[in-house]
Amino acid sequence: MATRTLGVILLGGIGLALAARATRHVHAGEPAKAVPHPRLLFAAEDLAGLRMRAEDTSADDLGLSGALLWKNVLKAAEAALGKPVAPKFEEYAARATARRWAPLALAYAVTGEGKYLEQLRADLRTVLAWDTWGPVGQFSPYTLTIGVTLTLDAAWDKLPEEERKAACGTLVKKGLLPLYEAGKGRKFAEPNSNGRIFYYAALGLGAMLLLGEKEYPDAERWADEACESLKTILDKSDPDGSWAEGIGYGSEAFDGMWGLALLDALKRLRGVDLFAHPFMKNLPHFALHTMRPGGRGGVGFNDTWQQNGFHLVALRAAAEYAMPQCAWYLKEIAYKGGSAEEGVPAVNAFLQYRPGLKPRSPEGTLPLSRHFRGLGWVTCRTSWDDPDGILFAMQTEPLGHYHEHNAMNHFEIHGYGSRLATSPGYHHRRAWRATYGHNLLWVDGKGQNNSMIGKSGGNIVEFTESPFFDYVVGEAHPYGTPKDPLIETWRRHVVFAKPDYLVIFDDVKATGETPREYRWILNVTCAHAIGQKGEFRVSGDTVLALPHLDPAGQLFGKVMLPTDFAAETAMWDEKEFKETYGPYYALTPKQKCAWERFLVVLYPQPRGAPEPRIERFDAQGGQGFEVAVPDGRNLHLYRLEGDRVKGRGLETDGLSCLLGLAADRNWGSYALCDGRELRREGKLLISCDQTATAAFAKWTKYKRGADRLPLKATEHDALHGVANMGSDTKLGFLTSRPPESVLVDGVEVKDAAFDQATGLLSLYLRAGTHQIAVHLRP
Repeated sequence: MATRTLGVILLGGIGLALAARATRHVHAGEPAKAVPHPRLLFAAEDLAGLRMRAEDTSADDLGLSGALLWKNVLKAAEAALGKPVAPKFEEYAARATARRWAPLALAYAVTGEGKYLEQLRADLRTVLAWDTWGPVGQFSPYTLTIGVTLTLDAAWDKLPEEERKAACGTLVKKGLLPLYEAGKGRKFAEPNSNGRIFYYAALGLGAMLLLGEKEYPDAERWADEACESLKTILDKSDPDGSWAEGIGYGSEAFDGMWGLALLDALKRLRGVDLFAHPFMKNLPHFALHTMRPGGRGGVGFNDTWQQNGFHLVALRAAAEYAMPQCAWYLKEIAYKGGSAEEGVPAVNAFLQYRPGLKPRSPEGTLPLSRHFRGLGWVTCRTSWDDPDGILFAMQTEPLGHYHEHNAMNHFEIHGYGSRLATSPGYHHRRAWRATYGHNLLWVDGKGQNNSMIGKSGGNIVEFTESPFFDYVVGEAHPYGTPKDPLIETWRRHVVFAKPDYLVIFDDVKATGETPREYRWILNVTCAHAIGQKGEFRVSGDTVLALPHLDPAGQLFGKVMLPTDFAAETAMWDEKEFKETYGPYYALTPKQKCAWERFLVVLYPQPRGAPEPRIERFDAQGGQGFEVAVPDGRNLHLYRLEGDRVKGRGLETDGLSCLLGLAADRNWGSYALCDGRELRREGKLLISCDQTATAAFAKWTKYKRGADRLPLKATEHDALHGVANMGSDTKLGFLTSRPPESVLVDGVEVKDAAFDQATGLLSLYLRAGTHQIAVHLRP
């Protein structure tokens, strides 16, 4: 036991040693003459600790050990032995060759076994003799530059001087100079591009290999260019930490394409700590919040195979930012280390791993829902720990980039271990980026036009989250062309009545009052991406979506609007789309119109559950309906005309409202969306000076910072709420009893006023979204 403890101390000391060395080079551009090779993926003085890590068989709470991860590295290195390199340059062969050098280099550095060095030298001789490493813009010059760099770094002192100098000269001529000249002045410093991260990783690592070598004084300038360009990329990226290309491409940028290695080397050799950048601090949240319940893959937006990602980012973040939630994420997805077949992930996993990671669930420490504001993605979940929980995700991405699909206002639903409303995943052939396979509107038989995305506007325009109620509004109009945009506006409003069901309300209006045919589409098939097929069972105004790959859950849907429609299950006409994107459920109004509304309740269920009770009721000025829930029933109103909507004793000037009733008809929760007041039987439940969204629910125990489920009406002594204010305003809400204490965003406020006659508690709130907790007097 004492031996293992000493090992952990020494291994943990690697990170401390790296941090201490970072202070030696406090200015970018300072020569690194005193730093011996190897210096890039790790430092020479770290080798003893890495060797101990490779022998440490003690598994931590994730089931990982240094020996387990090292086994993958050795497997990749052994697979490369005895395999000759192609005699001439070819793009994909070059990539494969370069990617095998990292495990060979690390295996040689740690074991000192000559067979790995000899394979590296043999590969180098062939590759250095190639006429070209490919044009900048292809991946081959990046992979070859990094591969040669890592080989030279690991074997620097073992190569004859003539051989080393010749290799460095070729590295500069065919790799570093072309890269620098093509991208200098931050020309390629674009966000949301895994290729750009890879580009500057190649330039930066290659330059830092040559720091202090008198033959290459420009190495300082090249390293600075890579550092500043990477910082520019991070500055331009979503500060909330998302990656627009999708989870797979973002993971590749940092995990598989040496992004983390570049950050590490910059910190150690240049004294530039980009791990402290806000984007990097928030990037782990993208992995966490896009994970499906139970760790069963990730959200499938844009080009992705619907997998989890950012494994190494999570490994690093768990230690770098003291985020035990990241260790929990890795445990939840059953992470077992990088793939030995790919090589590079195995190397990075071994180097980023820190023994003794302690996982801790995000439950109660991170919000259940999150809006990635710079990307236009929202994820909303019912629980972090429940593998059968519900996850709703929606994208209204306004960026217009290479891997973006034509999918503004598209959503996914996951629940009970199943993909219930799906994304198609990675597109292929001429279907690439198309609207096929997405849960969207089609207008006059046409999907969205990619050339309009990023130009026609649109984004997530409202997001309100709480443990019991979420509200998301996306605006999108990328249909048609600039000369004929087809629609003036389309807003998709989503109410998530946690933990039970979702209400999707689409409000679409054509340009110039031109009547259009609108089709509302729902998909449960994504055969190309993950092999999942599904079916729909349609009966009048109800639909049941049944996935085949994950048969534990089902999605029940009931149409509230339009009232006169045709519903069908169909296949796309194009032959190549049949297996990939069908079948789908289509809801089409029987008459073309310029202005249409769709209102659909989607209720995730366990497979075979009885049909939920969802019933319309008469409402003046709009549509009302009632949804049965396990502890009572919820009443909804949606305003369709005029300035108010009334029904079942409810009245509001808002777009919609919700009242949750227990069996004794006492309220348990209430919500107002985009309005100023909500009344029940004439009594105010919510009153605002300005248009706002607010929701409140009775909770079981008052406990600061703790999440509690909504209560039955007869057992309450606390109220939890959320308010999203467009401007500074006065908010009043019903509490029935005077408050003992009131907290807004975790801070107790003293100026709350209680009106005994109306039962309203009033607060003045700044513009923005606020979490409210009220402890009531006995």
